[in-house]
Amino acid sequence: MPGIFRSSSVIASLAVLALVPVAFASSARRSARYAGTATDYLNNAPNWAPEAQGKITFQTSSNGRSVRKFRGTYACYCNCSAGLYVDATSMHVNGDGSFAYRFSVAEKYGRDFVAISGQFLARGSRAKVSYLVDFVGTGQHVAHPYATRNSRALGCASWVRGAVSAR
Repeated sequence: MPGIFRSSSVIASLAVLALVPVAFASSARRSARYAGTATDYLNNAPNWAPEAQGKITFQTSSNGRSVRKFRGTYACYCNCSAGLYVDATSMHVNGDGSFAYRFSVAEKYGRDFVAISGQFLARGSRAKVSYLVDFVGTGQHVAHPYATRNSRALGCASWVRGAVSAR
């Protein structure tokens, strides 16, 4: 009988684990302002190297279903000017508290590929945030400009990862 009891325990444990994401899903606070800092990793080494710090700010809508006025700063090591930042006007917050947005912008000497993602935690009091900015110069080819697995396969990239808190 111990074998049957163990498998019943395993099945019960798996059933409980299947419910965990729903039970711990967190949504954004309504009309909140979030701010924080994050580590900025650059791809100018064999692997992602922590070389700077980014600042992140955003607000949530009155119903908590969208992230608004997102701004994140980042560093750059190739043909960059001061005051580099990523802006996003509005991003939808999913039922599990996650948000994501991808876009690209033409620049004078190439194109910036930007991917922003986040997840609200602790009943919306915090959020973990990640954003990638990959500058691909004119004439340069990058097969997957949003992929972070192989840092050297990107153009001139900055990947900022950290957390923000509701203020």
